[in-house]
Amino acid sequence: MMMFFSNFPFSWIRHSLITLALNIIIVLLAIYVPDIRNVFGIVGSSTSTCLIFVFPALFYLKMSREDFLSQKKLGAFVLLIFGILVGNFSLALIIFNWINK
Repeated sequence: MMMFFSNFPFSWIRHSLITLALNIIIVLLAIYVPDIRNVFGIVGSSTSTCLIFVFPALFYLKMSREDFLSQKKLGAFVLLIFGILVGNFSLALIIFNWINK
């Protein structure tokens, strides 16, 4: 909620609706997904690349006061782009594997 609604004051109604929507999505996935490997593949490809590549680069870019053309910020930007590409590539491979089965 801090990422998407940081400019708005805290609202219990918004908090409750987001929590309810997340719980409904989780229950529907638990009921209708036949194999847990599919869920672990999607979650692993998205969260692992975010935790390893994307979030550290974003945090550095946000917190650093250097010029954008500095070597450190440029390296963080390259890490960010690389993380996004790796995440999308691994997600595409998982979906391609589902299609071929």
